[in-house]
Amino acid sequence: MTPYNSSEISFVCKSEYDSFWEISKYVGTVVYLGIGLILHLSIIRTILITERKYYAKSSFFQSSILIFLALFVRLFIYVPPLCPIVSPYFYNPSFILQFLYAITNLARFAKSITQIAMVLNRMTCVMIPTGYDSLWKKLTPTVWIAIVILPFGGTWNCIISRVYIENFRGGFTMNYIKAVEWAALSKFQSIYILTALFFTVFCTIVTIYKLILIPGRVKSVEKSLCLSSIFISSTFLLVAGTQLAVAFCSVCQGSMSAIIMIITDSKLRACIFPYTWKPMKTRTASPSKVRAAIWEVSKFIVTAMYQGIGLILHLSIIKTILITERKYYKRCSFYQIFVTDSIESSILIIFSLFFNQLFMYIPPLCPIIGPYFYNPSVFLQFLYVIINHARFAKSITQIAMVLNRMTCVMMPAGYDHMWKKLTPMVWVSLVVFPFGGTWNCIISRVYIGPFRGGFTMNYIRTVEWAAVSFFQSVFILTALLFTVICTTVTVYKLFMLSRRIKSVEKTLFLSSILISIIFLLVGATQLAFAFCSVCQGSLLYVLQLLAFDTFTVGSAVIMIITDKRLRYSVLPCLWGPKKI
Repeated sequence: MTPYNSSEISFVCKSEYDSFWEISKYVGTVVYLGIGLILHLSIIRTILITERKYYAKSSFFQSSILIFLALFVRLFIYVPPLCPIVSPYFYNPSFILQFLYAITNLARFAKSITQIAMVLNRMTCVMIPTGYDSLWKKLTPTVWIAIVILPFGGTWNCIISRVYIENFRGGFTMNYIKAVEWAALSKFQSIYILTALFFTVFCTIVTIYKLILIPGRVKSVEKSLCLSSIFISSTFLLVAGTQLAVAFCSVCQGSMSAIIMIITDSKLRACIFPYTWKPMKTRTASPSKVRAAIWEVSKFIVTAMYQGIGLILHLSIIKTILITERKYYKRCSFYQIFVTDSIESSILIIFSLFFNQLFMYIPPLCPIIGPYFYNPSVFLQFLYVIINHARFAKSITQIAMVLNRMTCVMMPAGYDHMWKKLTPMVWVSLVVFPFGGTWNCIISRVYIGPFRGGFTMNYIRTVEWAAVSFFQSVFILTALLFTVICTTVTVYKLFMLSRRIKSVEKTLFLSSILISIIFLLVGATQLAFAFCSVCQGSLLYVLQLLAFDTFTVGSAVIMIITDKRLRYSVLPCLWGPKKI
């Protein structure tokens, strides 16, 4: 433990920053933070005083405290003329400085706990609407106590450490000398924020899913609160993304966040954007680490957003076809085949979100999680096999869907009878045939290899010639051949027999054709991967992932957009009750 530092710590205020520009930034900050402060104070007054009986269960203290302190702290960052006047008062240890730094960080930690409580509150509202009120009458006091006590688990070291001021731009900001070296505030904040991020992603997905399925059982007021919670959760993703960079990127440490550093630090900005600003002459560390960390995490956040939407849609389609509207959809073989595609897509999205792309696009997790997979792992083996099995199965599903549509226009009279027999065979083939492409990775050693800033899975072939990529090319190109032939025939016959085909069948034709078009992207990237040695590299790998993501998520989106009855069944909260 480092002894408490009570010596005088002085510094020279920087004079190279333009005072007018810095003060203008502070005025801009005051405008938007001031609006936020007024709104928060109004909310507090409404909840705790004027409408206390109605809003007895809610609390919004932390944000108001943070905004008030931010206005005070940023005053001395963005108003350079105040630096030489005010800074000498803080060269020696100061109780005001210690209290200000501690209370600011306590409020930040408390916001993570509040975020967890809010998403849990909304999830339980849609999961157990009947027992929700009685449950949270008991839990709310516990949450209040947790908000007061738990933040000390992350701030205890800055409470016992020396807090001092250091120059930042034309002014100064606060920092601390760690009394306990290993107990960095940023590490604790990362634990709190990443825990809150896990709860946020999981609870928000469940809330949206249940909100779509039971719109009639949830009160209008509760829907509004659910929507508010979802929007707040979206902004919290930005906090989590920047915190990852601050906690694990050595260049970012000592500042507020990576984004603020880029915006406010001219030298760092010059390194990252040399085409806009002149590059600095000297630097202590490569700024590419900052750019890479922010860029990779941003990619995962975007991926999580569109894959999360796809997962919700696929799960809703599965529930609609197999449970809620089973009597209607079991009569159409196309839906019985398509639901298997939704199952395969859901498997791929779940493993992608919570393992594959999570550890690929968030570099700071690599040194933490990577060592657990240095040795052979049954979990890793299972994960790699099931992902590839689902991908192979999607190619077979694609063949079945285009054949289904072609036979519908080629032999409309015997179509239903024929596919009653063929549909069970399709289901069996979806389980069995993919093993024809994955058998070698089942008997091979699966390991993790570095990819960009994180890691991805690969395997050491037991049978050298039996590459998964080769088999995948065979499956995808076979499906591509069927897709081109069957879709061409279907489109031709559809024009020729437009009056003899039902409106519902036409809708399914349109869905099948659009799904076939996005499957062409998968076929194109697979052709390049299999036969173009010059093209192979990390860029092609990313493009292939995007093509698979488009095919995985796109099939659900296309079906929802083109099929009116399915749209009303899956999203009644947006389109109202079924009108068909």
